[in-house]
Amino acid sequence: MDLPDLSSLHCAIADDVCNIHIDEMGFVMTGPSGDVVVDPDFLRHTIVELLWKTNLKGKIPIWALDRFSFTIPSSRNDFSRAGVSFDLVQSKTYKLTLAGSCTIHGEFECSGNLSFSGSHNLGSGR
Repeated sequence: MDLPDLSSLHCAIADDVCNIHIDEMGFVMTGPSGDVVVDPDFLRHTIVELLWKTNLKGKIPIWALDRFSFTIPSSRNDFSRAGVSFDLVQSKTYKLTLAGSCTIHGEFECSGNLSFSGSHNLGSGR
């Protein structure tokens, strides 16, 4: 099942901060009484997009920021899993990724996988 695109434009402007970027997943919604509220995806947004991708930029090597990804309980995984993945090989045309995650409620289960993805230009006339 394909999930809808939940990306959103995030603008944070204050006296000491100007940060404008596209979030992978929105986390603000209108509550039952019309008030603006944050939804449970705020946890993923805080850990992945603010702490990891923004606050640690310049403090840890850029290759680590680009190659590590985190699975945080969110609407993307029915708030059921937590884990980490690492791109062992990363190029413009292919990627080799090692990933692992575990359930966070219900029967305990962990899984890991090694995946390869890529593209080619065979038959494109180039």
